[in-house]
Amino acid sequence: MKIKKFIIAVALIVTVGVSTACTINQINIVDAKTNIAVFPKKMRGKWYSYSNYSNKVNKQIITKKRFKANESGDKYTRYLHVNPTGYSYDYNKRNNNKKINWVFFSNRAKAHGRSWLALRGWYQTAGAASYFNVSKLNGHQVLTIAGGAGIWGSEHYYRSQKLAKQLKNQRYSGFKY
Repeated sequence: MKIKKFIIAVALIVTVGVSTACTINQINIVDAKTNIAVFPKKMRGKWYSYSNYSNKVNKQIITKKRFKANESGDKYTRYLHVNPTGYSYDYNKRNNNKKINWVFFSNRAKAHGRSWLALRGWYQTAGAASYFNVSKLNGHQVLTIAGGAGIWGSEHYYRSQKLAKQLKNQRYSGFKY
């Protein structure tokens, strides 16, 4: 009886280990550091997403160096800079509150068959990035923003408010919701 329990326990540990390794391997950090000083051209412009939570259209405006958001009445602006360390800035050297709204692209990642740019806060010392991807889906240019260690919770943005309302519940293959 003890041998049977031991075999079951080993089989369970191996199964959990293999599934964990498979999950970890789904995300591939392509480079540990990027020196992207501007948002890529395909990301720039006005983007809209419909929120089922607030029943409102959210708007993102991306320019060369700025990310401006209006999400369910919460407005904020982030300014893109190149981080010389390539990762979260030294938290202990905070000497300028204006940098609280600074962001940087920390790395590129491949996950779920797509390429992503990881955006982090200048003083971010922990947690996952916000991941950005632009794809052509069903004939439409779509900006997808996702988060979490597994690049989950994809939210899709479209070039018009009308399209955002029309496709508010659209789910595409290759994204984790």
